[in-house]
Amino acid sequence: MKVGLCWEGSPTHRNNFMRSLPRAAVAPLATVEGVEWFALAKDSWTPEMGEAGLPNAVALCEDWLDTARVVEALDLVITVDTAIAHIAGGLGVPCWIMLAAVPDMRWMLNRSDSPWYSSVKLYRQTIAGEWGPVVERVAHDLQQLVYANRMQEAA
Repeated sequence: MKVGLCWEGSPTHRNNFMRSLPRAAVAPLATVEGVEWFALAKDSWTPEMGEAGLPNAVALCEDWLDTARVVEALDLVITVDTAIAHIAGGLGVPCWIMLAAVPDMRWMLNRSDSPWYSSVKLYRQTIAGEWGPVVERVAHDLQQLVYANRMQEAA
């Protein structure tokens, strides 16, 4: 299963500190077996991450069309609230968005879906600043999805 991961938005965004995760916070996702990971966070990707099996899928993207082509080739996108989420949603690519306790207004409150994009599932912080439980839920659901896909392929 090809999964794109974006853990941060643009460092120049005024609310980036609220919507982005430290790289270490997404580490539990790496424990999910059956996933081929692709980094979609252009600004904080490092060569060491590539050596650890997380290639930078957007390194050579020159514009949003290039980025859309990368996203469209994925089975799933897991991201924070960034343009990547809107590209995936607009293309109908399955996308799980990790949201801060007080997200941008477009994601509304108290719902796990989006009226704007039918392919999106929302994962929300219950306590401001605590990403651990969010990442744990995403990792659990991802493991379930990988398992379901394997069962379907075996049938």
